[in-house]
Amino acid sequence: MPRFQDAHVLLLRSTIKLRLPECLFTEEDIESIISDTGLDAAQIQQWGRNYRLRVPVEERAINLSYPVMEV
Repeated sequence: MPRFQDAHVLLLRSTIKLRLPECLFTEEDIESIISDTGLDAAQIQQWGRNYRLRVPVEERAINLSYPVMEV
């Protein structure tokens, strides 16, 4: 599966940061991200699920403050 573009990850991170500590996107968040990035709802929801599985609740605010690394 191809990686998300860095700009898309920054938008996903900044949006999900508004929803700490649960980190669940709202329908409005998803619609906004779709219009800004061209990703589909399933991709956005999967990214959110993967994020919640990878990062423990107590580390989420710290993790979201790190910038995306340029490749």
